[in-house]
Amino acid sequence: MFLEVFGIDARTALLLLGCLSLAVTGWVYGLKFLKLGNHILGYEYLIVGSSGLNFLFYNATLYQPSYDLMIYLDAFSRAFGFPILGTLGLMAVTHQVGISKRTKIALFVITLGLTSVMLSSDFMLPILPYLYLVVIYPFCLYLFYVAKRLFDIGRVGLAVFVLKSTFASLLIASIYDFYTIPGEETNVVFNFFFLALITWSASFVAMYYAYVALAEEV
Repeated sequence: MFLEVFGIDARTALLLLGCLSLAVTGWVYGLKFLKLGNHILGYEYLIVGSSGLNFLFYNATLYQPSYDLMIYLDAFSRAFGFPILGTLGLMAVTHQVGISKRTKIALFVITLGLTSVMLSSDFMLPILPYLYLVVIYPFCLYLFYVAKRLFDIGRVGLAVFVLKSTFASLLIASIYDFYTIPGEETNVVFNFFFLALITWSASFVAMYYAYVALAEEV
């Protein structure tokens, strides 16, 4: 009844809640990463948060520029943000990898530019779903390694959290462009984007606390 007053059905309300969850997670933990001095993960989280905010605004208003910006930011994060930059950011605590400020800037400028080229090239569009899938698998394998490191230092609960969120993210990535959940057009909970948004939010929280736990052991 409350939702009907605003002309919002339950499915749309949950989708908006999922968008808000991703936006808040990205911005809150992105700022936390910046305070920790990890600018790569910090800015990548802020990009994800901005993507969630634009998806929220689009679903609430159908404002096309917000959707277009969300698509660009989403493509960046799927192709480069986490597979490359996320790995490098986490390697600060798993392998003590240090990257200069100039290199960090160059990485963002180059990968953001490559995202524009990728989305504007007609020959790339048919292979993008396969590219996203190919690059996310090594990143998830790396997160399994992160979970192992957490087990090694006795952080069992956090390790299980990382494992579960990574498995869920891997499932979401595997069906993203290749499988349609039966009845998802009307299903309130079991529709792809709500499940994906909640899964990504949980995964980003897990990665942050995994980073903090491993940083304490360095």
